[in-house]
Amino acid sequence: MRKFEDWLNSIPLAGMIGAAFFTGTIYGREFDISWETLAAGFLGLGGGFLAFLAATSEQRANRERNTFVLKSEALTPTKDVIRNIQFTENTAGYRFFGQLQTTLNSITELEKVLVRQGPLEKKATGIISDLGNQMNWLKSASRMARTTIEVNYGVGSATAFTETHEAFVRSSLRHLKKRLHTLEEFCDPAYFLT
Repeated sequence: MRKFEDWLNSIPLAGMIGAAFFTGTIYGREFDISWETLAAGFLGLGGGFLAFLAATSEQRANRERNTFVLKSEALTPTKDVIRNIQFTENTAGYRFFGQLQTTLNSITELEKVLVRQGPLEKKATGIISDLGNQMNWLKSASRMARTTIEVNYGVGSATAFTETHEAFVRSSLRHLKKRLHTLEEFCDPAYFLT
């Protein structure tokens, strides 16, 4: 792909040479056209095109740099979240929601890394958008699944937890884990080759 991009970078040069040849041809035939005006017009168009190419190449370079930084910073938090999800999936009973809170804390740390980056390449943007939607879905499901009830026993009060919708939260965890594996593969493709 790099050779193709190098070929595209020579197109503006070829266009300017073609415009100069065309201008020379018109001037050589002695049409009643001012060659200076034509040359200035073509050079202005060529300069504008080169300025457009420079701006887009700078934006592309920024997206590539931001994506590289994302790949280097997001791999470890992604693996931490996957590990915490696996622990949560293997936990049962009253400990499930305690481990879920640990998983949600690691998700928050991953979100800090993902949000910090600027504009990204299209593939990375799609992965992070899907992942963000799934993270928000899990957070909503976990808030809905655990409600706290204050119980007053006369001597003191205690907090009782009503744990419902555990299957719904587990399903959300499975879907999030799939999206995290996609991000992990994007950040470290060599990991899946071993």
